[in-house]
Amino acid sequence: MANITSPTAIRFANVRVRGSADGMCQAYTRCVAVGDRWTALGAGQPALDQMQAQIRDAADYVAAAFDLAFWTEKVWFAIAAGLFPNDASPVFDNGGYTAVDPTRPGMTGAVVTAVVTRAQQFQNWLLSATGSFTDGARGGVAWLNTVVQVSGDGPSPIVQADAGNFVNRCSELKANYQAGGSANLNSLLAAAVNPYK
Repeated sequence: MANITSPTAIRFANVRVRGSADGMCQAYTRCVAVGDRWTALGAGQPALDQMQAQIRDAADYVAAAFDLAFWTEKVWFAIAAGLFPNDASPVFDNGGYTAVDPTRPGMTGAVVTAVVTRAQQFQNWLLSATGSFTDGARGGVAWLNTVVQVSGDGPSPIVQADAGNFVNRCSELKANYQAGGSANLNSLLAAAVNPYK
């Protein structure tokens, strides 16, 4: 186990990993809120009439998390993968590469690897033909289109069928992150600085 002190590794950890962890946590938080409110309002058109802005906001956060996850994965494979052992090696990100920054959650090589895995799964989910978090083939865009359709880039107002599809996406993300005692969510929280912004 060695201290992780490479400036390239620290930049990746602080910018890509922490940014992705924050983005995916923020998307999750909004998805949970959308699903809970949709159910509380009885679903369907009455719920949609009250939730247009909230659904659009949540979809924008999911889309932003997808963008963060995409670039995190690309930089990981192009530059960073060899810089992080998947173990308890601490990331010395205090600015001088001499210690762990005490003002935010400490990261290790294993934490970085776990967040990158979540970033890959986030993309798998939205690009899978079946909405699978484990489908690395990424053979579809229907799940991603569901998000785009109700995002700020989509038509206004949101129609009920699109809202219902997006609420299903929200439920899928919630279920994945809460599975196994919230193992996936906890791996993100280990690196996140602003998970609930």
